[in-house]
Amino acid sequence: QGAVSLGKRFVMSLAEKLAMLPEAAKPTKKVDGNKVTWLRPKFSLRQLADMKKEATTAGIPWPLEAKPSQYSTEQTFYERRILKCKGHRHEREKPAREADVARKMADMPKLLEAWRADKKKATFKSEFEKILDVPQRYTK
Repeated sequence: QGAVSLGKRFVMSLAEKLAMLPEAAKPTKKVDGNKVTWLRPKFSLRQLADMKKEATTAGIPWPLEAKPSQYSTEQTFYERRILKCKGHRHEREKPAREADVARKMADMPKLLEAWRADKKKATFKSEFEKILDVPQRYTK
């Protein structure tokens, strides 16, 4: 079974695609002077999945090795993904916020005492200050 040409596109047979595989599945680095650009792989992950299906149905061994899973097999999908989710910000920060409120509430009696003392000091006038603060309408 050879290559088939369909209009402008050139369709390769499965054997030709598999012969290209280890390099065609990886991105390539193009260096032009100081400029470095990465070119996409010849085959996308979807195309590789389709090729793997074709190869297994045809009985041809798959040339690429399977990547080891980055997740432990003891955990379920729910434990790996759902519980790993960040959640809402207010839920994540709630324990720290409650600890901060408890610490500030413990300091509150001292703060209230200091506030009342400042308020009393601001409103308290000595006899001399009272004489000096007589409104002008009474001094005429």
